[in-house]
Amino acid sequence: MPRPPALALLAVLFSGILLPAADPAFAGDWGGGSLAFYVVHPGGPLRLGVELSRGETLSSRDLLFWQFHDADERPVARRIERFADGEKTRAVTVADLPEAPAGVYQLRYATVGVRVRLETNGAAYGVLACRSRQAGVRQAWLYVPEGASEVSVPTYAAKAALADEQGQPLWASGDQPLAVQPGQVLRLDIAYDNPMGNFAVRGLPGILCPDPETARTIRGSVETTADGRHFPHRFQARMWEWMRERTAADFAVEPVSLAGLADEWLADPRHAGLLGITGPLNFVPRILAEQNLDPVSPGYGLGTVAAWLGPAYTVDEACNPYRRNPAILRRIVLQEFAHYLKLGENGTFNADDWDGYAGVDALGFRNRAAQFGFVAPLADPALRELWTEGAVRVMDTLGLRRVSCENQTSHWCLDLWLMAEGSGDEAYRELARYFTLGLATPEFNPFMVTGYQQERYGPDATYQGLAAAQQAIYYRFSGDETARAGLRRIYDLFNHTVAPEPDGTMRGASNFSHRTTGSWVNRQYDGGVRLMADQLPEAGVWHRNLDLEEERAKNLEHIRKHLEPAWDDEWFQRNERWYKAYAYHPWLGYFHHYVFPTGEIRRGDWPALSPEPFFRNRNGEFVFARRPGYYAALYVGRTSSEWVRDSIRPVPCPAGWEERDGLLVPGGGAGKNGWQPTQGLSLVWFPGYGNWLLGMNWNVYTIQGTRADLADGAVAWPDYYRHRAEISEEKGSVAETGQLFNQPLQFRRTTTLAEAALHFEVVLVAETGFTPERLVEQFPFLDKEGLLLRWRSGGEWTECPAADSTGRRAEAVAALQFRLPSGAGVELVFAEPKDIAFGLPVRHLGQTLRRIEVDWGGAFAPGETRRLACRLAPLEP
Repeated sequence: MPRPPALALLAVLFSGILLPAADPAFAGDWGGGSLAFYVVHPGGPLRLGVELSRGETLSSRDLLFWQFHDADERPVARRIERFADGEKTRAVTVADLPEAPAGVYQLRYATVGVRVRLETNGAAYGVLACRSRQAGVRQAWLYVPEGASEVSVPTYAAKAALADEQGQPLWASGDQPLAVQPGQVLRLDIAYDNPMGNFAVRGLPGILCPDPETARTIRGSVETTADGRHFPHRFQARMWEWMRERTAADFAVEPVSLAGLADEWLADPRHAGLLGITGPLNFVPRILAEQNLDPVSPGYGLGTVAAWLGPAYTVDEACNPYRRNPAILRRIVLQEFAHYLKLGENGTFNADDWDGYAGVDALGFRNRAAQFGFVAPLADPALRELWTEGAVRVMDTLGLRRVSCENQTSHWCLDLWLMAEGSGDEAYRELARYFTLGLATPEFNPFMVTGYQQERYGPDATYQGLAAAQQAIYYRFSGDETARAGLRRIYDLFNHTVAPEPDGTMRGASNFSHRTTGSWVNRQYDGGVRLMADQLPEAGVWHRNLDLEEERAKNLEHIRKHLEPAWDDEWFQRNERWYKAYAYHPWLGYFHHYVFPTGEIRRGDWPALSPEPFFRNRNGEFVFARRPGYYAALYVGRTSSEWVRDSIRPVPCPAGWEERDGLLVPGGGAGKNGWQPTQGLSLVWFPGYGNWLLGMNWNVYTIQGTRADLADGAVAWPDYYRHRAEISEEKGSVAETGQLFNQPLQFRRTTTLAEAALHFEVVLVAETGFTPERLVEQFPFLDKEGLLLRWRSGGEWTECPAADSTGRRAEAVAALQFRLPSGAGVELVFAEPKDIAFGLPVRHLGQTLRRIEVDWGGAFAPGETRRLACRLAPLEP
């Protein structure tokens, strides 16, 4: 059979390279976030150690967490190695055994930024990248274990080839996956295009070995049970044996009506946290009915998320008919073990080394972590020990890493704490503190200098809510002051991005958000402020009017309502995501109401209502100013990397937005995803009137800035990546410079935050000729009931209800006024009369933004300059 062209190319590629029998990398330093070493020991003395080295700058994550497993794969020791301030290297003894049985011993570690040199007393070893791609190795050997049928080697800036033991080429980069047979040993060759090159192994455990003999001894580290099942880990075989030994009687438990215990339930308002759509107890009958108890079924043990059963077992109160029921415990363990049977050799549930992204598992692992942390300490010691072997394996490979969407890995704070609770090993509690230190402090997280944790490429209001919620739960359980201080900083920043309406309704901006369209008012999972309302005034301000007696009465009514909820199959299908999806849900009410009921509120106030004036520059990203006549917020940050710019398209709206009944509204899921973060005015608020301007990242029509309508429906707006800002507290001003996206039009925008009014000046300069179809300066303002507009042109005033303003145009306008039925108003005055129009309003998240469009005029000649100046101030009632 002729060799495919790709194989021929790789044969030529490697024919001129003389590779040693053992790649030098096996004697050198190892990087990567998490690795596993498989040390082949012939028996006798075993000495195993590591030499660690780090870079010049000390990070909170310059530590290494290692775990040593004996020849039976049982954990023997685990320890954290943390560098001191001046320490650059460290030598660590992992094992020094005068007489150790023959077998394969494992050393696994997780780190960020630390390089590792493995030291053995002559023993050969294989190495596996756990949730991280491999680099450095140019030749290695792979064993094809039982259960594997094909293999491929994805690469980045590299090329790969596979050959048999005799050197016959079998596969090369670009080919379809190679069909393999158990027992084969393959030679892997890698050629790197540049120092950034890396690779992974798909289809079988990518344990790289220095020679065929080592590969055959390790056997891909696959275990086979008595009934012929194959598992990557020996603890999985032990879990499977436990599952096989159970009988139907072990899991027998009947659903119980809660109504018969009404007096016990109503004895404590906290019990409300155990009932309803966010409470666990109402779901118990459904969970029990849907769990697969057939031992010959492929889905044995699985079913609807059994995390709802955790509180049903642990809550040791008379109102709970399932408390400490051994069958409930076995049901929980059965499902947990069934999940851990899916864990790959590399510590992930998809067994894919190429996908090193940690965020998804961070979200999904909460169910596993909560069950383990709260339930495992109540199990018998042997069962707890076996459960620990699976539960901590995920955290052992992942617990030091963060991703750019930090809401996801912020889950690790509590999850690491739960590992300590479940296992009894304090190392995980220490890891939780180190992880939180890196996440929540300005010293180690540069975004926290401003007061947020990044979401994609910068700040995001709703996802910061989810991140804060996770850290709030962690703080309440752990008492970690680092988390408390971080939350205070976050709440303070985002509280500056919202302001109250006259009736107390909160409104906020989102023009700065990098992922979602909601403001801090729409923060996910309440941002944890309910949990922290009796801890921090910055959280308490969100519950400043909470009456605890009234709250207790509501809780009692909630209990009465849900002792016998009328939930049928249609309800469960409609609300399926609540009891099957996000891992946080089963414990939501349990955390927020049962374990941590709200105490006396720490009273605070909104920055917009501060009685003292201020001008606050938050790390050159946000500017907030309180003046006697108004409050204003601006976003001037630029945190997204330049390479992201190429992905931006000149479209006015995300897909799915549509005009409906005279409004631009999001259809389908269009309203969830943010359009683009944009610098400029975020919010302008006036006493008595409330919010006038709100900058949103919904689409191009909801930002404050210059907009050019181009041919074929394209638009241009201020280029985020060309933006610069000069902030002067002394002058009370923010001067922004930049240009429109991919257009020869530059701008200088100066906002002066004077005591009585906000002064606004924009200067446009055309580098070359510029002929857009339309060019406007737009001001998105919040629509309000009964809002009356009027504008002055040529000395005459024209009045118009805001609701009737869409499409209206006016020439030579000198001033506009906005007046509420209460008499409170706002005035926008132009230095020179301008033509204006009122654009199509945008409706989203329960609020309508209307828009003034100030016409910049027609085509620009090369080098032409134009100016717009205006003043925004409150009107006397």
